[in-house]
Amino acid sequence: MEKNKKRQHYIWKYYLKPWTSHDIIWCKRKNNIFKASLENIGHENYFYLTKSLNNVEQDFLVNLIKNQIPRENHFIIFQDLLLFCNFSNNSDDFTMKNGLENYHSSIEGKAVPW
Repeated sequence: MEKNKKRQHYIWKYYLKPWTSHDIIWCKRKNNIFKASLENIGHENYFYLTKSLNNVEQDFLVNLIKNQIPRENHFIIFQDLLLFCNFSNNSDDFTMKNGLENYHSSIEGKAVPW
């Protein structure tokens, strides 16, 4: 069974890697300056947790896509919206907490060689 990913990074660690020394990065949060590992910075518990969209939110997003996004991009954007809705409307708690995180991880994994 797949493990639950509670600590979800909102900053890709491969993006931050060039600013590290021995896998340690210096950070500043408000007036506090500190050192951290890439595993311990830029994350939040269940950052990618999906919540169901109500009808107003769904209609807003569909209209936004139709009216503000170039037509040639509609297919891919609607696919992403449908994927989000599949995660958020799933009755499985694991999927709601980890579906979007796993999706992002798969994309990031493909970008590592670049």
